[in-house]
Amino acid sequence: MTFAEPEPPASSFGAAQAGILEQIALGAPLADVLSAIVRLIEGRCDGGVGSILLLDGAGERLLLGAAPGLPDVYNRAIHGAAIGPAAGSCGTAAYQRRRVVVEDITTHPSWADYRHLALPHGLRACWSSPIFSTKGDVAGTFAIYYADPRGPTEEELRCVDAATHLAAIAIERDRAEQSLRRSEANARRLARLYAVSSSVRSALLRVHETQGLCDAACRVAVEEGLALLAWVGVYDDDRDRIVPVARFGQDDGYVDALELGLRDERTNRGPAARAILSGRASVENDVAKNAGFYFRDEALRRGI
Repeated sequence: MTFAEPEPPASSFGAAQAGILEQIALGAPLADVLSAIVRLIEGRCDGGVGSILLLDGAGERLLLGAAPGLPDVYNRAIHGAAIGPAAGSCGTAAYQRRRVVVEDITTHPSWADYRHLALPHGLRACWSSPIFSTKGDVAGTFAIYYADPRGPTEEELRCVDAATHLAAIAIERDRAEQSLRRSEANARRLARLYAVSSSVRSALLRVHETQGLCDAACRVAVEEGLALLAWVGVYDDDRDRIVPVARFGQDDGYVDALELGLRDERTNRGPAARAILSGRASVENDVAKNAGFYFRDEALRRGI
């Protein structure tokens, strides 16, 4: 009597990969997905501890994505590290766009500036592979650390390749969702702007004197949710001052205290003065980061 050979069970590694792909498809948080990828590979690499770092928007620094098995103090130390030709395994891999294998952190030149961070935690070997986006850009790195000097086996490299592929899918999905959220936010802002524009046009039809129109424009900008504060200024050449003639919103004396002018370099650095001097719209997107912004402290104190 003969018996048919039983079909082999589905690969546990393949099943785990499928589970991670399902997490990605269901929109699980990126940090959770990346942690699951790291844990999956750690289970296949005996004694290895994994790490996923993400390249920042400027393409210059690596930020922590997931490294649940590494000490928190080490993760904090390398978070924000610059990439470069000799920036540890991960920073070098991201910079050179290729896998970097360091069998002994103690002696490898790429770790000269970083080994003091790794060795106290018993990290002696590290190889890192770049994670590429679908456009071919470096999106991050996947690394495996070991407590003893050693290089990777072929099986370990295959597992790392699978990990970088999964991580690339997860990162791409997360970026697409972030882009969609930004698009939706922009659409909402444009809708508010359109509402403001429509309301101002309506005011033009019913208000026939300048002051009333200025008052209405300021009120509409705030009430429609476009701004915290809106004001209109008229330039007085004799006094070299932009004189407020209308305002609405979160003022608390801010506008009257500005004392903006055009001829004084101290008072002509704000967007109002720049707009008059250039004849074009002037935008200041982040007052807090502009140390030269006139009356910056007063603006920030009022939440502007």
